[in-house]
Amino acid sequence: MRYKQTIWVIHRIILLVGIAALVVMIVRIVAGSSQMPVSLPASSADASPAIVTSSLYAPTNAEFRDLTPGLLQEDSSIVETPADPWANAILDQIVTVYADQLAGNVIGLPPAQSAYEGALSIAAGDLLVGGQRLRANSLATLHLALIDPLDAEHSIPIGRITVERGVLILKSSETLTTKESQEWRLSDAASVLAIQSLLTQARLRDIHLEASFTSGIVGDAQLTIYYASYADAPQISSPVGVTQPAMDISPSPTRTPDIVLGRIIAARINPVIDYLQELPSTITMAYLDHYARSGLLTATETDIQVSGRSIPIDDALNLTVYGIDTANADGIVRLFAAFYTEDATTQFPQEQVYFQGHRMREILYWMVIHAVERGGQLIVGYDELGQIQAVTIIGFKEFVEP
Repeated sequence: MRYKQTIWVIHRIILLVGIAALVVMIVRIVAGSSQMPVSLPASSADASPAIVTSSLYAPTNAEFRDLTPGLLQEDSSIVETPADPWANAILDQIVTVYADQLAGNVIGLPPAQSAYEGALSIAAGDLLVGGQRLRANSLATLHLALIDPLDAEHSIPIGRITVERGVLILKSSETLTTKESQEWRLSDAASVLAIQSLLTQARLRDIHLEASFTSGIVGDAQLTIYYASYADAPQISSPVGVTQPAMDISPSPTRTPDIVLGRIIAARINPVIDYLQELPSTITMAYLDHYARSGLLTATETDIQVSGRSIPIDDALNLTVYGIDTANADGIVRLFAAFYTEDATTQFPQEQVYFQGHRMREILYWMVIHAVERGGQLIVGYDELGQIQAVTIIGFKEFVEP
């Protein structure tokens, strides 16, 4: 009996020792797994282009800083990220393709078909284009492109931002120098990180960028960078692919024309000029009788004129510009509106921008200038009710070769 009790005790001791050893093994396995390196899936790496740089990155909320135009002039706290090599590869392409823009020889204008356009910035972790908040992190793919300086209707792809199974894939397209594309893979990173890095590196080079945003299929969109300039670049007034003709028109004696305002006006009236060039002149003639005053829009050193007569544009607090649209029931379509406020600013609600001072004369001045850049003059109808005024573009008279 005593022998059986001894055997039972030994079995119990062996069982307890085995359980203790198992517990120790489990503890060691758990402790070791927390320090095991994370690796990217091999299947993802197999599809990489010629040059691959893989990085692991987990951004913190503090790194999604607000990057609005002009913020990084003297900022010593700029965050470095693994997306910086990709951003610099993209910027190298921008500098190469837009060499004439950066030299101040031509001005870039947004594509005719774009949902949003304007300066690029980051605020509260979201991408802003022209002040419009766009949730880039919700996109599966964001294509980056430039406008071909030789053909404004054609775009040049320069890169892509893609999210696949939690991995941020950054690609730069092949260039004339490298002849091959490059790709970077970042785990646990958001799409907006890439745009943030692009803006940071651009401002470190003192480059200002403007772009248009167009959405495609669900989760797919394109960001077309149409304008790049250095902070100290000379003022320019020619659109992409158009040579500026010699012209003797001076600005207002009290203010130098603002090139940013000029770009906004050019972008808004470009489509109607294209439209008018396809219409027969009889359409314009039919519209002439609809207005109390109509004719060529011109500018002198001191005023703006319609059909050779000065107009009281300096009295306007509300200016609306229309264009012909024969498909519309009213025969016209509103292009943009400007309002002078009590804060002594001229605001453009559609673009969500404002300029200091009264700019109504300058708006029409830029319309005259851009028409000349397009090779002609605008024919307009003018309506005036004191402080409320309207200009309707009803025709485009091309210059005749001597």
